[in-house]
Amino acid sequence: MDTISINRRLQWIALIVLLIHCYNVSARRCPQGQIEHHYSPRVGVYYTKCCYPTRCGVGKEVVMCTTNGTQDTCQNCNHSNNQSLRTSSYTMERCEPWPLDSNCNYITYKTADWQRKRCMCDIEMGLMFEKPESSYDGAPADTYCQRMNGECQPGFQPKVEGTCEPCPANYFKAGVGYTLCEPKTNCTMLGLKFTVHADSTEDDTCSVPEPVTTQTPIVAEKASPTTYNPKPPSVPSVDTSPPEPSTTSASIKHAPSEAARTSEDKDIIGPVM
Repeated sequence: MDTISINRRLQWIALIVLLIHCYNVSARRCPQGQIEHHYSPRVGVYYTKCCYPTRCGVGKEVVMCTTNGTQDTCQNCNHSNNQSLRTSSYTMERCEPWPLDSNCNYITYKTADWQRKRCMCDIEMGLMFEKPESSYDGAPADTYCQRMNGECQPGFQPKVEGTCEPCPANYFKAGVGYTLCEPKTNCTMLGLKFTVHADSTEDDTCSVPEPVTTQTPIVAEKASPTTYNPKPPSVPSVDTSPPEPSTTSASIKHAPSEAARTSEDKDIIGPVM
């Protein structure tokens, strides 16, 4: 392959990369600081909802906002489902049916009953799973849940066995305690830039969103008066001549009829008293 062909290929690759970058920048439909949720109410129809992100605890899942510009909400899993992580609008872990495997992930219903109880211990309350030496079918969950020995430091979260492990990538935990690590803010999903990539003890920091501007309608100014101190209006002249007889329908209505006037003008005929 000659040098000209190689240069042309490199130019095409650079052009494709540039087009992809331009598409990613221009394809965003939501304002900065809001996350895009894409959903399809029916086959072949796709919509985008713009929502402010939220975080949810164990046993909950994120529900997409119903109105653009509002915040996502948290919803409890029903009695037959569970969600064993701290989730957020960036990760969107869903409630899954029981039972769960040794890592508290969903598997088939053929799992042994004690593994299900293992994941029912409330880790964030400082309870760990410890299978008793003797148990029986139908034993309550607290039979398998015992108090942990100590709390976990920042950047570490408890395991169901009672030990502490580092936060996974893109997760953080700021304080000491039994709480699990939670997802970091994903600046890219918000249309922002990362200003601080923190370690597992702090959340990442994003750039400030650009203000959403709307075009202000142009309102015509009111005309100012021509004089600063205008003169009072002149008093109209009063006509002192006697008014002419009214010829309105009201006057005609109350006037005597022609027959009445004729009878009054005639002489009275009769015997002279």
